[in-house]
Amino acid sequence: MRFFKLWAGVCAGIATVIGGASVAFAQTSASKLSASYIPADAIAVAFASPADLLAREDLAMLPIEVLQAAALKEVGVDPMKVASIKLVSGMPSPAGPVGGAVIEMTEPFDLENLNAQIRSEFEAVTIDGKSMYRSFNKRPEAIAYQPNPQTVLIGVGGYLSSMLDAAEGSSGQLATLTGRMSKRPGVTVVTVFGQIRSMLTPMLKQQQGMLPPQLHGLTDLFEQTDALLINVDYSLVGGKIAITLVGRDEASAQSVAQTLNQSVDFAKTMIISQMENNLQADDPVQQATLQYVKRVGEKVSEGLRPNVNGKLVQISDDGSLASIGVMTGLLLPAVQSARSAARRMNSSNNLKQIGLAFHNYHSAYRKLPYNTIKDDAGKDLLSWRVAILPFIEEQALYQQFNLKEPWDSPQNMAAAKQMPEIFKHPGMVLPPGQTIYQVPVGPGLMFEEGTERQFRDVLDGLSNTVMVVEASPDAAVPWTKPADLNVDPSMPLADVGGRGGRGVFQVLLGDGAVRTITRTIDENMFRSLLTRANGEVINEF
Repeated sequence: MRFFKLWAGVCAGIATVIGGASVAFAQTSASKLSASYIPADAIAVAFASPADLLAREDLAMLPIEVLQAAALKEVGVDPMKVASIKLVSGMPSPAGPVGGAVIEMTEPFDLENLNAQIRSEFEAVTIDGKSMYRSFNKRPEAIAYQPNPQTVLIGVGGYLSSMLDAAEGSSGQLATLTGRMSKRPGVTVVTVFGQIRSMLTPMLKQQQGMLPPQLHGLTDLFEQTDALLINVDYSLVGGKIAITLVGRDEASAQSVAQTLNQSVDFAKTMIISQMENNLQADDPVQQATLQYVKRVGEKVSEGLRPNVNGKLVQISDDGSLASIGVMTGLLLPAVQSARSAARRMNSSNNLKQIGLAFHNYHSAYRKLPYNTIKDDAGKDLLSWRVAILPFIEEQALYQQFNLKEPWDSPQNMAAAKQMPEIFKHPGMVLPPGQTIYQVPVGPGLMFEEGTERQFRDVLDGLSNTVMVVEASPDAAVPWTKPADLNVDPSMPLADVGGRGGRGVFQVLLGDGAVRTITRTIDENMFRSLLTRANGEVINEF
């Protein structure tokens, strides 16, 4: 496998070494891209030329001699003699990556000249009458073959045979599109969506709730486009980028352009809003910074506006990639803020569903679900989260539990593997099966150990009393375990909120309303929200 990885040092690693300064090659635009060795089921292909890249005059200050020496020592290949690299990706497989590389040399090359340590990890084999090299005791398997003295083919995941069958090209969507494209300076990437659309669209749709409404259109991009073309011509002093989306029809192209424009507008608005929220109004330097961001944001956003030509949606940059890099850096906090807001919204929906289940449970049994699944001695066996399963459309899962056994019995542990989404916090990474949605437990609170409650016991009013909280990740518990947030009256905020007690958290009130609370809330105020019958007057919080 080291063979394949180090050849990637020739086909991809060279770009990585130099990529920090430049990623480009200089080819004439008169010829077409080669569709050879692109199988019919290929979904993506990338083209680059290390030899042309390293010969560029504007890269003369790079340590090219050092790169050559290192490549010859570690791999046995002079990167100045690698004329072109084509990386091809097939359909993903559960067994691992599927794809290959086509390396064209400027002069004849023998695989026997590779580094001896690399060769030691491969064995010479004959497949279909052809002499090849195959990795052994490695997965996924890599096979290397030379169809002629100046060409090396590498296949991974059994893809070499498909590549050989497509030596003269294929009738696939990617090969057909690639064969029609002219070569352009830089790195060119082509991806087609026909075969992966049905896989990618549902994945995006699942994330739609995590996105602001202005970005929901992005989840339909794969349904509206057939292909994505990217060309990057990057140099030490500047660069150009061109992105083309091929719509399924002209109407789809117009819709894609509208989605991209909305995304650009949203990004610009979020950047400026984020800056305004974090700047001091009386600081002239910070206000000048805001004006700079607005000016640059306007310029860059206009440069990112798509142009529509029939089915083609094109975005091109004339060399201001540095500005895009700056704006991307500025955008990251804004995007993170938007994602955090979306996660809070999803968590709020979880809490609302839990609240509705509490009320429906109370209507059915005239009591709240806490302390209800217990043995004859009064010991809790399973959590209230199990008790409300029939009220969150999980009756089938509820019936898999043995309500006379503890939460960690073999039968109940098996059922616990099917944790409902409602108990999963969308913004926290927790061990499988754990939750931070917990009821606050303690003397004088809505819930107390060994005591069943009704809503009529909440004398302070349901709208003034916390019923469920988002606990800290450090306080997460298995969702079926009868364990919740034991509140220390002297430190009521100790185990709520983000890890280490940072940020904001949400609470579900007894009336089903969800409120967002910051960690800066007065402790006495929060303590009053937790108690059920102390008679405190709760002001706005």
